[in-house]
Amino acid sequence: MTLKCHICRYLLLVASVTGGLLGSSTPAAAQRPKHPLYHSDLPPGALGAMQVGAGRARSGYVQPVQIKLPEGATASIADGGGFQHESTDLRVGLTVGQPYRLRISGIPQHEAHQLYPSVELIDHLHPPDGQRDRFPIPIELTQEDLETALRGSLVVRVVYVENPQRAFPEPERGEQLTTDVLPSEDPLHVADDLGRPVAVVRLGSRTPLTGEIDAGFTFGEPPVELLASLPSQPLQNEVWEQEPAPIMMKTPLSTRGSKLVETRDAPPVRPAPVITPPVTPSESPFDEPAADVDDSDPFAGPSDLPSDNTEGTIPEDEPVDDEFGAFADTPDTNEPDATVQPEAEADIDPFDIGDEPTDDPFQDDAS
Repeated sequence: MTLKCHICRYLLLVASVTGGLLGSSTPAAAQRPKHPLYHSDLPPGALGAMQVGAGRARSGYVQPVQIKLPEGATASIADGGGFQHESTDLRVGLTVGQPYRLRISGIPQHEAHQLYPSVELIDHLHPPDGQRDRFPIPIELTQEDLETALRGSLVVRVVYVENPQRAFPEPERGEQLTTDVLPSEDPLHVADDLGRPVAVVRLGSRTPLTGEIDAGFTFGEPPVELLASLPSQPLQNEVWEQEPAPIMMKTPLSTRGSKLVETRDAPPVRPAPVITPPVTPSESPFDEPAADVDDSDPFAGPSDLPSDNTEGTIPEDEPVDDEFGAFADTPDTNEPDATVQPEAEADIDPFDIGDEPTDDPFQDDAS
């Protein structure tokens, strides 16, 4: 039996707005109008609470998230009174509508510094049944993003599920594609135009002033579900296929995706029992009276066809005067003539060829 799982393919856009670029000389009439409530300047947790309260996101749903960093950097999440589960490829389940605080350490070329981004899930994916952990929302923070935040700028990334009608025609592999939005645009509104926003990441907004981490800074430490890493090798009887990596906008645009095709060995096939129906006696088709057969010759010429004109015809009982007339009216009975006596076996010469002339052109006259 072969199973083909549904394909979960999504392109993610991450919009980052750098502090100091929010002011714009673009006329107000040319700017795109913003929603009065939904905008990226809201504090962490406000967007998720409004989404859950309006019924646009399922309350209490745990959505897997994958944090990807440059090589050497590690991420940990506030849990249990501190930052736990430090990993270079952090995979955790976060509750939709709740904000979370992360800590980024070991940044390449900036190992002495740390960053504390916030992650807020405002919606979730819809994976196949039983495949939730295999399709996390990938959030990739690049080296440029980290260095921009270390310089004191605010980076806002809005991750969204891209509209398939506006998807990029070419799959992206490796690092997520990033694209900046205009300074006059809100990254949340841009992401909403392009698809369905699912997460907001704010990097460089706050750092703890003292060595102690209070509950307000960690948003009360919402529950965290630690997820196991995906197997590096295909599972038995399974085939993993890499597809476009998710997308990001810089206001980075980025894409990412994955596809799982799962196959399992087919169980042994047992032949179905053969049931022979009882044979009921029936009349043979040869017992039926034969239909009248048309004996007319389909290839007969005009002279062979019967005619009503009997003038000039020879009566049937009058013999035909021709070379073979003696045999014309003799029926062929295929029976031997009793008046002819066979020759005795001793009188039969096997080399006798009768009275036929032997005109052999090669026969010598002397012979």
